[in-house]
Amino acid sequence: MTTPETLYDIQPLPLFAFEPSVLLWAISLSLPLGVLLLFFFKSKYFDIQKPPLLQKLSLALRELQQLQEYAQDDRELSDRASLITRRLIGHFVDTPAHSLTLAELNELSMSLPEKLTPLFRPLVVLEETRYRGGAADTRKIVNELIDAVKVLQQEPPQKLINQEEGHVSHS
Repeated sequence: MTTPETLYDIQPLPLFAFEPSVLLWAISLSLPLGVLLLFFFKSKYFDIQKPPLLQKLSLALRELQQLQEYAQDDRELSDRASLITRRLIGHFVDTPAHSLTLAELNELSMSLPEKLTPLFRPLVVLEETRYRGGAADTRKIVNELIDAVKVLQQEPPQKLINQEEGHVSHS
């Protein structure tokens, strides 16, 4: 005859049988969380900064030169040159420059420092002749944009550089 002890003689599983899986879950969840927290604290306390203005100017200059060299047609040249120049102007102003109309570009060019007018003038002319100008006109305007970016790269507006670094300059 069977006794109740033999029917219900179930041994509990040892504690270490579940430890490896719990340990693996803990590691797999804590490592990505730790990396995210480390990046958050590093960016907050060590102040990860954007590239300086001179790097943005040299990037725009390189893009304009490559575009002028490899553009297939006049339309592509004018569209991409306008986009590159508007993106560069966006670093100087608070409003998104890609959405500005021609009248707003003219108005904005009047309110910015004198050093930036050589950059705005060819852009306004490029926007005016974008759909009716010939290849020689567009290439000439892109050359003017390249020259304006070179001038800005050699003598960047000090007030804008100081503002980008977080210092307020009244010069």
